[in-house]
Amino acid sequence: MKLLMWLLIALWIVWLWRTRSSKNETPAPPPSATAKPVDLEACAYCGLLTSDADKVPGAKARYCCAAHRDLAER
Repeated sequence: MKLLMWLLIALWIVWLWRTRSSKNETPAPPPSATAKPVDLEACAYCGLLTSDADKVPGAKARYCCAAHRDLAER
């Protein structure tokens, strides 16, 4: 009976510790309002979405890499 009592006390202490520590957590800050979404465009060869900075221009379309541009524009 003593073992059961000590087990219940230990479980109660753990429960108290966990509930109090979860209340002290600070919430994550909201996302920055200055961040702008990036426009994505699909590669004309494989369909991979790439941003404006990563696009490789070609005579017919835009591609994700120079190898796809060369393969598509043969």
